[in-house]
Amino acid sequence: MDTPPSPNHVFNFPEDEFEEDPQEKPEEEFEEDPKEDPKEDPKEELKVEAEDDVPPSATPPVGSPITPPPLSESSSDIKDVAPIVANEALKMPPIGSLYEVGGPPSVSLFPPFYLHGREITRLDDNIKLLLSNVKYLEQCEKKRKAEMEANSTKISKVKKCLKYESLPMKIRLCLLLVLLRVVL
Repeated sequence: MDTPPSPNHVFNFPEDEFEEDPQEKPEEEFEEDPKEDPKEDPKEELKVEAEDDVPPSATPPVGSPITPPPLSESSSDIKDVAPIVANEALKMPPIGSLYEVGGPPSVSLFPPFYLHGREITRLDDNIKLLLSNVKYLEQCEKKRKAEMEANSTKISKVKKCLKYESLPMKIRLCLLLVLLRVVL
């Protein structure tokens, strides 16, 4: 079997190919005259400029020196051979990726079967711990809200007392009598 060509085989060009031909005329640069025809349409100029901006195609032209080497054997004669691996850890594909020899790689939505044991148990425990933390924080929030409401009622009572104490003595007695009549 022939050895495959080097990765640089495409770039081994003859050196004389890149030398400039002394008989060839150099291209003249085009300079625009500012006093050109004023009737020209600026849209046409933009169209021409846009055509100049189009990059050349990526495929080499026919007869180009960059051509793939001829194949000595057909690809159907060659079979993929999987290497024998002694270490089991090297056989395991990365998470979420399944690879079959001779087939295209694919990505699965579910983890491979070897993750279902300890990994799922560990993830379950982590979720339970997070859930208990959330419940504890919700309880603390409820306690704080209840304390704030109780404090707000105490504050309103103190404000009423301050208002009551700031009143003159005659008015305080009148209010006290009114309250006693309502209660009796």
